[in-house]
Amino acid sequence: MKLRNILLSLGLAISLMQVVSSLSAKEVDWTHDLLMQAQPDQEFSRWVKVGEGKSLLEDDGLVLDSSNGDSIYWQLDGGPNDGDWDASRPTTIEFEARAREISGGNEAAGQVVVSDGMNYYAFNISEPEWHRYRIVLNGGQALLFTDGDSGSDETLKANALPEDRRTNQIYFGDGSEAIGGITEWKSFRWTNEGAFAP
Repeated sequence: MKLRNILLSLGLAISLMQVVSSLSAKEVDWTHDLLMQAQPDQEFSRWVKVGEGKSLLEDDGLVLDSSNGDSIYWQLDGGPNDGDWDASRPTTIEFEARAREISGGNEAAGQVVVSDGMNYYAFNISEPEWHRYRIVLNGGQALLFTDGDSGSDETLKANALPEDRRTNQIYFGDGSEAIGGITEWKSFRWTNEGAFAP
């Protein structure tokens, strides 16, 4: 049993090393770069606002407010061979965000959710300080880096999508029952041209 656990741990470590070794710390040529100086659908028309919460522009960028209980998130759908979004390919997403307020006993004020057609990966926004986050997705595994530190990687859990809900999309904001409050977003950008470490 002990040998089996060691072999399983070794297999996971090798798998993660393969993902990290496929990352390249080069300057990224972003496919799209939302500067949060307008509503996301005005910066890039394929973003869709979902929910009745508030999406407001302030000096620091976009503010999403679901503190009254109404969800609010911005969603972008894509798929294989889509020129704008296809997370079944090696993907890098980077965003700067903070939680202004977590409401109603929720675990976070907002989140970023990425799905690649087979699994989805969620990252909760709960820190009140500004941070720049980078998610790199490759071969069914997602790593999170914080504030440009390549040593701060964290594995995001892969959650299997039911067969009838296999989507290839990304969204940010409040789209979950356990999420609620006010988030602020300074930037949001991505590329499907590779999984690039900071």
